[in-house]
Amino acid sequence: MNGCPACLATFRGTPECPRCGADLAPLMALAAHAWRLRRAAREALRAGDFPRARGLAGEAQRIHDTPAGRGILLAATGLAGDPLHPISSAPTPSATPA
Repeated sequence: MNGCPACLATFRGTPECPRCGADLAPLMALAAHAWRLRRAAREALRAGDFPRARGLAGEAQRIHDTPAGRGILLAATGLAGDPLHPISSAPTPSATPA
């Protein structure tokens, strides 16, 4: 959410694009929701609830991909012990001898 989706003007944090007048309030609400999810994911990491942190960070990333969100997701994924499925809660397939 780096700019207006209608005219690509730089996002200035206002609910209306200063160039074209597009309503940016829905985008701002999504960005704020993703921020709250990342905050909750960080809190879950601190509390040791790694699967919950992974789920929250994954949801935040689906809404608004950010470098901070990728870092939280990577940390939560590693700590949750599921490197093959960073966003889903599906179990890791077990290796079977051939």
